[in-house]
This record gives sequence, structure tokens and C-alpha cells, in this order.
Amino acid sequence: MKKAIFIITLIVIFTRLAFAEVQVKDINISNGMDYVKGEVIVKFKNIRTMKKNKESFSNNMKFKNTYSHINIKRISIPKDMNEFEALEIFKDNPDVEYAHLNYTCKAHSEPNDPYYSYQWNFHLINMNRAWNIQTKGSDDIIVAVLDTGVAYESFMDLSGIYKQAPDLKGTVFCHPYDFINDDLHANDDRGHGTHVTGTICQSTNNDEGLAGMAYGISIMPIKVLDYEGIGSSSQLADGIYWAVDHGANVINMSLGFPIGVIPELIPQVTKAINYAYENDVIMVASSGNEGEGIVSYPAAYPEIISVGAVHSGDVVANYSQYGINLEIVAPGGEDINRDGYLLGTDGIYQQTINIPQIVIGTPIYDDFRYRPYIGTSMAAPHVTGLTALLLSQNTSRTITDIRDILHTTSVDLGSMGWDEFYGYGRIDAFSALNYDKDSDGFSYDVDCDDNDSNVYPGAEEICDGKDNDCDGNLAPDEIDADADGFGICEGDCDDTDPAVHPGATEITCDGKDNDCSAVTLDDPDADSDGASLCTGDCDDTDPTRFPGNVEVCDGIDNDCDGEVDEDLTQSCSTICGTGIVTCQNGEWLGCDAQQPAQEICGDGIDQDCDGSDLLCPADPLDIDNDADGYTENEGDCDDTNQNIYPGTTEICGDGIDQDCDGSDLSCPTEEPDPDPIPDNPSEDNSGNGGNGCFISIF
Repeated sequence: MKKAIFIITLIVIFTRLAFAEVQVKDINISNGMDYVKGEVIVKFKNIRTMKKNKESFSNNMKFKNTYSHINIKRISIPKDMNEFEALEIFKDNPDVEYAHLNYTCKAHSEPNDPYYSYQWNFHLINMNRAWNIQTKGSDDIIVAVLDTGVAYESFMDLSGIYKQAPDLKGTVFCHPYDFINDDLHANDDRGHGTHVTGTICQSTNNDEGLAGMAYGISIMPIKVLDYEGIGSSSQLADGIYWAVDHGANVINMSLGFPIGVIPELIPQVTKAINYAYENDVIMVASSGNEGEGIVSYPAAYPEIISVGAVHSGDVVANYSQYGINLEIVAPGGEDINRDGYLLGTDGIYQQTINIPQIVIGTPIYDDFRYRPYIGTSMAAPHVTGLTALLLSQNTSRTITDIRDILHTTSVDLGSMGWDEFYGYGRIDAFSALNYDKDSDGFSYDVDCDDNDSNVYPGAEEICDGKDNDCDGNLAPDEIDADADGFGICEGDCDDTDPAVHPGATEITCDGKDNDCSAVTLDDPDADSDGASLCTGDCDDTDPTRFPGNVEVCDGIDNDCDGEVDEDLTQSCSTICGTGIVTCQNGEWLGCDAQQPAQEICGDGIDQDCDGSDLLCPADPLDIDNDADGYTENEGDCDDTNQNIYPGTTEICGDGIDQDCDGSDLSCPTEEPDPDPIPDNPSEDNSGNGGNGCFISIF
């Protein structure tokens, strides 16, 4: 055996954005790549901020140095915190320039199978990277190979002596059947079926021979073709039924009917294929090797994934049948240089039987060689192997899911989109296994539900019955922290208090919305007096009533102490009587009656005992201060003197304008006598004598 050759390429990818000096903080998520669990990488803006954060996080995070930069730290996080939660903490930290997961780089190692370098076909479809995502297949996935049989056992009967292919050692085989010889030993007497099986699941990393795509899965050998590679439609139908009834997940059929055979001519095959499809068995078949523009049956059935071939130059092989029923292409090889030899990159290499030359006696099938085959028969098992890996990755995937992945992730060749030569393109195993169905940035290998864009690592947990952040915890969907029968997702507005939940009895003045109705009995301050019913306000509709208010004589409990008008007294001398007056039910009682005093506005005293204080007008000139019935605005020129107002009787000569007409009234004086001679009653002072004559004084 040749010494195993290890070809290891260490690839470390540095993203320039991560180390750029940017204004917007760069917070990184995994995007489906592997990273170191339990720590994150954080770059602080300077040494001072780094030291400050190191001290503040010292109780639950450990800062580790990195060689590259003093301000970049590997930070170990607590066990009860995941990496995405830690990134969110640093995202909101103004001292942080960026925070990232600590991604792991891997050695891209080729399998240690010594002839793996000959398998150009696996390099073409990106198997090295694909195995980094899904290392191997699951033995729970069963692939039925309907072919010439498989060299799966050491067995002897009249037809020959059979040996197991050495490079299939360790492979799980189940429920074999031979519909050619009608027995339970589906051994290969031509080599075709063993070669096909090798591409699907040849033992890998076993220091022997070649590699297989989905090594580790289980194989169901079903012989429907004889040593010449020929079988009947009834044998093919029987093989399909057997595979379905014995639990096959995938059926590979690297075979086909001649061009011209249509479903109407092979009704038993049509019925069997419908049976498999109805039972969710995924079927893959080769398109045919006649180079014609029509796909052969059974590959042409719409229920089957039909596969054409490309050669090592990623161009459709000249023999590959094409047409409207072609769905996908995969490596099938071709004698590119037309030298008649399938060497180097011409054919698809796998271990298979070297058919013995039988002269006489029983044939012995124990000579195994690594042979290059070409054909769509070799292309189909590439799609089958990839399908087995996809099912190993997620067993719930259906034929629709598989087709969606193949169509979406294949490399588009030929005309853009689907075309009749390449179908949806050439398969890419890495892209298929890294398929992000819901386009949330996370592929199935890390996304716990790749059908829901609200579910991915680091997503916000919401009340939808799903593990949105893929941490294995359905919180808050299934959490009832206070054991009151209700969780947050069931409307519990305080899941820390068992007295608070939907339907709970509302308790007055406990500061809680007990029934989570958004309405409480903890009343607000309805009258805006600074107190509510829950703080002792005895009437939350009256702003003059609240604890601590001043009690006034109004028949109301103003200070909310349970007493009305208590201890209110005034001296009667200031109001309308003699003695002491007390307030009872809003009235002052107890004075000896006397003439009511003049009311003074705005002094808070009811001088005239009319039950209220006189309100002062807004304008001082509207106040009748002397109670004479007139204010200054009404013409009272002296509102301090009750005897002065418009229209009163003027007193002459006193220097006062009583009637406010602008002047004092002058008193009248005696007229002077024109005759200086004293009056004599006997004389006629009229100037005439008694006889009617007068004395002339001229």
C-alpha cells in the first residue's frame, strides 16, 4: 500500500473591515462559520478604556492578551452567556471599536485515500469544503442501488465465487435482493453497480484506494441488471417496490430504456415510480448516453431527478442526453483527447471488479481494480451521494426540498437559468450543504430551523413557540417563572409575581396591575391636587380636599382627617357680634347679634354675616370702599368718605366737593344799601315824597 499523502492547506481569512478604523461599530455574527465557543474578540478604543472595562467586567469576564495589538483582547464569557449575547453587550459599549466572534480556521485536508488525487470529479463539485460541513453520511440514510449488483459480500454459489470489494469494507449493507436470479444475494458480476456504489459511499479516510461522497451511509444492493447490463421493465419495477418497502430513502438508477420507450409501454414501471414518489422516496436516474436531445426513461419521469454529464472541463459531455426533462448535471467524464484511453482526467475512478475471462469452471469475482468509467451512469451517483449527505444533515428534507437546494445552489452553465443541456446547472456540494433556505444569513448546519427567517443563532426571542435564537431554550414561550399558571407569552405582565396574571383579582392600592388588563384600582390623581385615593385623598374630584390641606368653614372635610370644620373659631369683634364664633357645618355660630359690620372685600372675614366674604373686584377702582354706593370708576371723588359721592347735597363754603362736580358750593352774601341814611319808617325810601314828589339831589 502506498504511503498516505496528506495535502494540507491552511487558510486564514482576514476581513479588512474588521480591522478598519471606522466610525460605525462593527459587530460580527457567525454567518454559518465555526468559531471558538465561550469567548469573543474585542478591540477597545484605547488603553484607558480597555483598563476601565477590564475592571468593571472583572467579576464575570476574563480578559486575555493577544499578540497582535495591546487594545485587542480575547474575552472569556460566563458559562450562562452565549457568544451572541456577549457581542450585544459590547455593541452598546461606547469604549468599543469592534467586537467579533473568534473564528476558527481549518486545515483543508484531502482524504488520506492514496488515489484521491485522481478524483478530479470531487474537486470539481467542491467536496473538500463540503466535508467540512457534513463530514460523512449517516447510517440511518439508506440508498438503494438498482444496478448489476454490488460487491458487498464474500459468497459462493453455482453462479460464481464473490468477494467484497476491499474499499467497501466498513460500509453498512441492508436488505439486498437479486431480481435476476431471484435470491437474496445481489452480487455484482459486471462491475457497473460496484463502481456506482463507490462514488456514492466508497470507504474514505481509510488509507486505501479512493474516496466516496457520502461514506458512512447504508447501501441496499438490488440487482435488476444481469452480467451484460440488461434487465427487464418488470425486474426494474420489482426493484423499486422492494426498495420502498424495505425503507430506502433514495434510489439510484444508473440505467435507462432505449429512446422510444415511453411510459405507456412500461406501465408497471410507471406505477412503481408513482408508488415510490407517494412514499417520499427520492429517485435519481441517468439521462442516457446516446447524445440525443431527449432524456430516456425512467429519468424522464417528472418524479425523478434526471442527471446529465459534464467532463473535467465543466462542459456537457458529447454523449450526454439532454432535453426538456433534464434537471441537473454532474461529473461523468469523457475521452477528451479522443485517444481511446480513459486516463488522467478523462474518466470517473472507483474501485470495481475486473471481469474474469471464463474458459471453464466457476467464475471468481475477486480481482478488484481502480477503473475510470465514463457516462451519465457515473454522473447520477454524484447527485445521489449529495442527496444522501443533505438527508444526513436534515432527515426531514423532502424531494421538494432537495430539488430546491439543487436548483438554487448549482453552478449555472450554458445559457442563464435552466437550459436543455445543463438543466439548472452542475452540482456544487459545498453550496448545497451550506444552503440558507430562509435567507437569514445562517445555513442549516447552525440554523436550528432553516425554514423560518425569525429563527437563527442570536435572533431575538419572541412569543411564537419557537427557539428563535437556537440556544436550545424556548424561553419565553415555556417559562412560568412565578408558577402562577401564566408565562409572559400567555399575557403575564409580571412573571415574577404570582399575584399578577390574566384573570387575577384586582387589589386596590397595591401598586400593581393584578389582572394585566392595563387598568388598575391604584387611581391616579384625578383632581391634580397632589394626592390620590390610594394616598388618602377623600375626594379625588375636589382639588380643595386632600391630606394636609387647611380646614376652612365650608362644611367639608378639607384635610381628609374624617372631621368637618373642626376647631375653627373667630372673635366676634372682628365680625358681627360679641363673644366667640365657631364654625358648624359651614356656618359661623355663637355671636351675640348686633348691627352687621361693613363687609371688607378679600380679607377672609364675613363682617356682615351674610355667609361669605366680599370678593374684591379685579379693578381697585371698582371697589366702593366707603360704602356710599359709588366707586371711583362711578365718579366717587373721595371713596374714603361716605358723605362724598355724585349727586349728594353740596354744603357751601366748607371747602369740600360733596357732589363731585368739580367744585365746592359758594355761600350767598347781603346786598349793600345804596342810601347811607339810616332807615326811617316815616320816610319813603323809594325816593319819592309822601305827596309823590321827590327831592332832587342834582
